Amino acid sequence: MIARMATRHSGSLKINVVYHDGHGAYRASISRKGKNLWAGWVNPAYASRLAVDSPEAYDAIARSALSFAESDGAGVGDYADVAPGGGPEFWHVRRSEKPAARSNGARRPAAKKSRASRSNGVRSPSYPYLVVERMTGRVHAGAETRNDAEDMRHDLPTPAADLQTLTREGVRRKFGRISWASVATMRNGYGKRRGRK
Repeated sequence: MIARMATRHSGSLKINVVYHDGHGAYRASISRKGKNLWAGWVNPAYASRLAVDSPEAYDAIARSALSFAESDGAGVGDYADVAPGGGPEFWHVRRSEKPAARSNGARRPAAKKSRASRSNGVRSPSYPYLVVERMTGRVHAGAETRNDAEDMRHDLPTPAADLQTLTREGVRRKFGRISWASVATMRNGYGKRRGRK
């Protein structure tokens, strides 16, 4: 028997979650603009006192699915919303497709047209892919291709599990701005400090 399916949204992602009684687990799939990015099984948190088909349980499973997809390298972090402050509910999911309107009528500031950003008063290079800390958004490396950025993520002294690769747009959407870990890192475009020539 299959319980009802629930749909959740995060950023521009659509997350479908279905509870399967026979498996005692949820089948989740994440898509963007009709393209499937990730699908997999997600077990419920057994310490939870939520009913398996409650809206709160589906919210929690959608957040878990985003975490598993990002860990599997599906690149969903570029398109998902992050909850303010992070913590156990790192990914922000909503039940409606459209985000709630701002109560004070304020509009989101327009993005700057400049391709290069500033950090610590120094003009930063405009790498299309950035390696950032998952919790703070501080940039440790930049690269021209996603593969190069992933290689850098694994070469940095910071544990790879604490870092993620995002596009410049993804960093701005999740963390509000691009902030380099240090000026030396920004000038080199790489996390390891290099000797001066």
